[in-house]
Formats: sequence, structure tokens, C-alpha cells
Amino acid sequence: MRRCIAEETLKHQKELQSVGIGIQTLSIPGIVHSTFLRFRKVPTTRGEIVQSKFETHVLPQLKQTFFSKPITLTDVKLVCERIPYMHIPVDDHHVFDVYNLVASNT
Repeated sequence: MRRCIAEETLKHQKELQSVGIGIQTLSIPGIVHSTFLRFRKVPTTRGEIVQSKFETHVLPQLKQTFFSKPITLTDVKLVCERIPYMHIPVDDHHVFDVYNLVASNT
């Protein structure tokens, strides 16, 4: 995501400069944004039913609305969010494992 933002910013450098915005002001923090679903109380509906409804009703809308173009991921991190903040430091205390999705050239 950070790389995509940086690349898109460079593509629009002239436009940004024309309105007085220098790309040197771009700062992308080195944090992990966790994404998950929180419940106010323990759900009583079986997980299989929730998953099925999500795949039927929500996922198609997400794809159509937000993800009409492909997104390339390089890795997925298994994280532990100890406080509900969603900005997690990339360190051994918070990131339990990293699953690389891109083949290594070594």
C-alpha cells in the first residue's frame, strides 16, 4: 500500500506542484493497519452462516465499489492488536508471522 501511494504521488507530481504541494511533504508511517470485524457482544449465529452471508451480500458490493481494479499484495501479517487502535508497530511484539506472497529470487 505504501509503495502504491508513493508511486501514484510521483505520477501526479506536476499536478501537485501546480497547486503548491511538494511531494517531499508525503510521509507514510511505518505502521500496519489491521482490518477485522468487531462485535459488541459474542455473536449467537454460527460462523458458517455469517461467512456465507458475507460472501453472498457483502463481498460482491466491496469488489464492485472499492476493488474494481486488481490489488497486488506482497505479504500478509498475522498480528495481535492489544489495544483497539488499528495502527500496529511492525515489531516482534505485535507481528506474530509474515506470509510472503511473492516468490523470492534467491
